Amino acid sequence: MPGSAVTPDAPGWGSWKGPLSDYYRMCRVGAESAKKADPGAKVANGGWSGIDVPLMEGMRTFRYADGKCPLDFTDVLSVHSYSFRVAPELATVNDNTHREGVPERGRTFEQDLESLVAWRDKTKANLPIWLSETGYDSGGPRGVDERLQACWLVRDVMMALASGIDKVLVFREKGSGGDLFSASGVIRDDDPLKPSWFTYATLIRQLDGVKERGLKVPFDDDNVRAYLWKRGDKALVAAWAIEGTARLSARLGRCTVTDAFDASRTMDIQSSLALTECPLYVTDFADPDAVKGLQEQARRMAEKERRRLERLSRLQAYLFDFGSTDRVGTLTIGVERLFTPVVAADLYDEAKGYGFETKGLSDQVEKWYRNPLMEDSVRVLPGARFTFKAKPGDYVLQVCARPHEASQVTIRGVEGGDLVLKVPTGGDAVKAAVKVGAKPLTVETHFYGALVWLSLVQVDDQKP
Repeated sequence: MPGSAVTPDAPGWGSWKGPLSDYYRMCRVGAESAKKADPGAKVANGGWSGIDVPLMEGMRTFRYADGKCPLDFTDVLSVHSYSFRVAPELATVNDNTHREGVPERGRTFEQDLESLVAWRDKTKANLPIWLSETGYDSGGPRGVDERLQACWLVRDVMMALASGIDKVLVFREKGSGGDLFSASGVIRDDDPLKPSWFTYATLIRQLDGVKERGLKVPFDDDNVRAYLWKRGDKALVAAWAIEGTARLSARLGRCTVTDAFDASRTMDIQSSLALTECPLYVTDFADPDAVKGLQEQARRMAEKERRRLERLSRLQAYLFDFGSTDRVGTLTIGVERLFTPVVAADLYDEAKGYGFETKGLSDQVEKWYRNPLMEDSVRVLPGARFTFKAKPGDYVLQVCARPHEASQVTIRGVEGGDLVLKVPTGGDAVKAAVKVGAKPLTVETHFYGALVWLSLVQVDDQKP
């Protein structure tokens, strides 16, 4: 684990102790040596503790003296993720990385997986992604009971595979607890098999022969999760309730329903199928057209989502993260977009199109925020002015600052006259709809404190 998505160069964390630049240099030596010994060898990075795009971006943006980057020497992208006590569909934190506190963030594990795959597709399309560590402790310091481990483990794997991850490796075969991860195994220390052994074995048998990503099937009930897989030339439906129980509303006719522990029975599903937190696998449809409705439902959703993301990815966005060049946040607008880092010494010029009109007081990093977008900032005095160019249009402006006392900022250059926004002390972002014309925009502070980040995102004027 050479780094984390939050503090990738933290010297007291993880297996790699030191700055990532040193790791990247060492990694190239190892990769080139491996290729000399065996030109057919596949080289993976040391497993990143996190699946966040900013962490991956370092593999593309770090440059060696000859202009190449670490990604040029990587044949397999290896990442780790755990949600510990939270169901995989609901998880918003990689608890393996955020050991010292949970950062506030709205993104889910599933959205992070999709962003990672989209980044791969855009950056190095044929690069396999391995989720080389995942799983759930049962009995350890951060564990759940063995029933939930049996339910969540297979769901976690299916979510990753359906998102476009190429391989998923479950952490540990054996372990009953004691340290942080020793309970992640599917076998207890004294050798009896845990329930998760059996649910994982059933998953392997059910997905044997599946070559393509699963299609997520939408339902009105958000508590229902279902994927449609293609096993050879036959359809397979995997479905479960995220929490408690639910019903899969579908007319599937006569088919085989296999539970998570591999018990099968023939059923005639005319209206719905009862679900629990352990997945059911539905196969052997007597009517080949029985799943066409689900297929069409899934394809419509996938196509609608594809068009939505494509549309959002074309929106203009101006994103500025203040305070450092190595702690850079991201915002998902169709695709994962990196903020532009701005430090106190960055002055405005026409060619660059952004900067302070006079230097900020200083840069500062406050690691306890545990979020690359929030932990760096530029300290400013009243009257500090940050100016940037933007193309004309309708936008949503957000400003995040931490004044010593509740205050305000003035937005100059917008159509209709200057706009004054109240700024609270807690670091909450303030938001306003603005119309941009020919003039650059200027954010002027009325406080002593910190300017944290700023975003200007074009309004999506199309209905969902």
